Amino acid sequence: MKSATIEVSLRLPCEGEDAVNLPAMVQELRRQGIAERRIQVLSREPLAAFPASHSHMSKLGIAGAIFGFCGAIAGLVVMTLDYRVHTGGMPLIAPFPLGVITYEMTLLGSILAMLLTLFISARLGPGRRYAPHPELDYGEAILSVTCADRQQAQTVRELLAGLDPGPAEAKK
Repeated sequence: MKSATIEVSLRLPCEGEDAVNLPAMVQELRRQGIAERRIQVLSREPLAAFPASHSHMSKLGIAGAIFGFCGAIAGLVVMTLDYRVHTGGMPLIAPFPLGVITYEMTLLGSILAMLLTLFISARLGPGRRYAPHPELDYGEAILSVTCADRQQAQTVRELLAGLDPGPAEAKK
């Protein structure tokens, strides 16, 4: 049986004279033992204090390219050895077709790996959750903490109330 989680959210101004110190609030939540994966800061524009997460897309693209290259070479060698053709003194594996096929397979492997990484990192596909706060305005941010139980939710509410006097909303 899956236990229900409680989301505690706080809408905060993130620019102008009423701006709050979001990094300090997130640091305080971390110090109180809240796991990094349970803290989420949502904003319409990128916030300088929260750099974009590092992507593994380039590494997986290179891995896909290497896989495609090796697959092309292996495919050509297996195909040439499997289908015996009289070449009339020509090389068994011609360099020009080998170059074209390995180039195309390298690109295909890289593109497929990068598309897969994009789908995973953008959380696209069936069963993925969309942004929970589409009504967010520019100049605002939402600090959201997913709590495992009511006791942790109450602790987070008290902590957020102590950091910012604004009202905290609880969503089940």
